[in-house]
Amino acid sequence: MDAAVSMVMALDNNSMDLQDGGQDGLQDVSTIAMMPDEGGSSIPTDRIPFVVFGCVGIIGNLIVILTLGSKYELRRKIINMFVINQSIVDMLASLTLMLFAITLPSDRKSIGISGEFYCKLWVSAVLLWSLYVTSTYNILGMTVERYLKIVHPFWYKRFYHKRHAIIGIALAWGFSFAFNFALTVPTTVIDEDYNCLSMGKWPSITHARAAGIITVIVELFIPLIILILCYGGIVVMLRRNMDTTTSDNLAASGASQQRDKTINAAYRNTIKTLALVAIVYVICWTGNQVYFLMYNLGYNLCWCGPIYIIETNLVNANSCLNPFIYAFTYNDFKKRFRAIIGLKQQDSGGSVSGTTKVTSVSQSVEMSTSNNKASE
Repeated sequence: MDAAVSMVMALDNNSMDLQDGGQDGLQDVSTIAMMPDEGGSSIPTDRIPFVVFGCVGIIGNLIVILTLGSKYELRRKIINMFVINQSIVDMLASLTLMLFAITLPSDRKSIGISGEFYCKLWVSAVLLWSLYVTSTYNILGMTVERYLKIVHPFWYKRFYHKRHAIIGIALAWGFSFAFNFALTVPTTVIDEDYNCLSMGKWPSITHARAAGIITVIVELFIPLIILILCYGGIVVMLRRNMDTTTSDNLAASGASQQRDKTINAAYRNTIKTLALVAIVYVICWTGNQVYFLMYNLGYNLCWCGPIYIIETNLVNANSCLNPFIYAFTYNDFKKRFRAIIGLKQQDSGGSVSGTTKVTSVSQSVEMSTSNNKASE
């Protein structure tokens, strides 16, 4: 369960106390799904999916990092900087999720300074939630980079450099952690019985619900709007370019046609991969965020039914799905991974694809140019 859901439980358990004039509005919400039952000695059944998602996410994302990072030509590409960072974030999120599932403290009492840090930084799930949001905004960074390169190519070539990608990555990390820490740490407290109350203290229900609505806006609506606008612009531009390329190819040489075809195919492959990543994100996150929004709008919802369990597991699964998308669709990853394990990537005609094909096209163009000069 994420920090947003912890807030929901705090509100749900706490609403009567606040309305009836409770002093602090404190309730013990540390019994989140990823925390163990009192005195438990094994991982509860409902947390086994967290362990599975964590293990798969760690292994899958580590493979992506090692594969794309093993070759200088790949890791220096701006888009692959985002992909590698995405895998780092998702791997850390998967590791954190698994640690939540297997952590089995004897009790949830938090005493002293160390207990307060444990309560605010671990029981509150602020680290996990911050990594999830970092992953979201890194996807936005990848999408905006592709949008600028395809829709505004001249501006991109002149102004967009590697340092801008690094700045974008740093902003995704900084904003996500700052937002979640500001929301979670001040509202997570320890009561007089030393129980950790994750996001359990709010000035009023109005403040808590306002924070919940802002959370949904930041974590769902803003990313969704940016994704729709960017991919809409990309689709329009690619269709326009296809029409232009078709008319231009009527008068172009065979080598030039092949070169344009190869470049367009590379663009389409990258866009298809990133679009799938974005679609999976929307599928995994929409249910959780809509559920949370409905609560903050006043609906009386169940936080233990099958719908809630499914949408929570979808959020947790998101971090381990991206490596499978890269493995099946992303040519940079597929070619490099095949090279690492000793296989060659070939197209349907039996010729080596990818960089070799581009090189052959370039060589053909150069030979054609040289022959023309010689004939002159």
